[in-house]
Amino acid sequence: MRTKESRRERRGNAILTGLMLSTLLGFAALSVDIGLIRVAKTELQASLDSAAVSAAGELNGTAAGRTAAVETAVEVAAVNTVIGAAVVLPPANVELGVYDADTGTFTLADGTTPNVQVNAVRIVDTGVTFDAILGQVAFGQASYGVNSRAMAVRSWSGKKAGSSQCFLPFAIPDCHLAGTAPGTNPDPFKFTFSPTPTDSIAWGDPDANPNSADIKSQLSGQCSHEEIELGDPMYVNEGSHTTALQLIGDVLNNSTALVPTTWDTTLYGAMPARDGVHANLPAKSDVTVANWGNTLQGVVALVDGGTDCSAVSFTGSLTITGFAWGVVYDVQDSGSDKNVWMQLDLINEHEIWGDADDSGTGPTVIAADPPAMVVY
Repeated sequence: MRTKESRRERRGNAILTGLMLSTLLGFAALSVDIGLIRVAKTELQASLDSAAVSAAGELNGTAAGRTAAVETAVEVAAVNTVIGAAVVLPPANVELGVYDADTGTFTLADGTTPNVQVNAVRIVDTGVTFDAILGQVAFGQASYGVNSRAMAVRSWSGKKAGSSQCFLPFAIPDCHLAGTAPGTNPDPFKFTFSPTPTDSIAWGDPDANPNSADIKSQLSGQCSHEEIELGDPMYVNEGSHTTALQLIGDVLNNSTALVPTTWDTTLYGAMPARDGVHANLPAKSDVTVANWGNTLQGVVALVDGGTDCSAVSFTGSLTITGFAWGVVYDVQDSGSDKNVWMQLDLINEHEIWGDADDSGTGPTVIAADPPAMVVY
């Protein structure tokens, strides 16, 4: 026989069960959405880390590098998603600055900060909003938002090239760079071969007195030799080696298998004028008008030339004191004024470098170190 009390108990149990189910559903929704939020935070952090590291890789000591860093951060972030939602990184959230590893401080760069000092990319708090899974049903929470930040440092700043596996077969006396202000490149050089005493450059070989065959082989395959290092001897020869100069002319005229590199106006300004002061006159140059602007580029060894470049003796071997990036843009292989015109780059990074090293007393260059690393 059913009583009013038993019916009340059943109704109470039903209410209690309903409350318990609601509570369990709430906990389930909370658990699912907490997991979702954690995944979102991980995905957003990975996206911003990737953007910061890629952006830091664009920092190369130039104004163009700073611009490229911001653009790259925005572009890399945009290819990522967080729980299906697009990552939108405003350019204003990308800050460039100087990171001091010793103090762990980041100083925001401004228009007066030298480009060569800017080594870090910081992405300030950036958020993404995404749809909830069960939060709408359980709590009326339709979406969630997560925020994160990142910073990456380009580790090349202040490092010097201590060695190089690849190089052009030149030996350039370091005295030519005397007086060059820190953080700047010298004006382009006209390097003249024999006869003495007008010579200002020599061919270089780390093993023996350079001959035409070895010089041409090294010009064609810069990375085919063993590594050269600071303090190593570089055997020198001031002879003009006409066939080697002709090979350089062929490269600049794009008539060999070795493809020339276009002059970089962003790094070095306008192509030098063919006025006899900044390059050979067209009638003297081996480079045709159609191919003006082509270059042969690579590492060049700087050797101990003493304090007076006019008194350098290109006999035997000279000690390697440093490295520079050489940009050969003109050549004359005939007559009494055989020469190459070259821009020496002391401040920009080039990925072909060997090991980085802080030793050495001669002029040196910034070298590629390990990739940019995430700091936070």
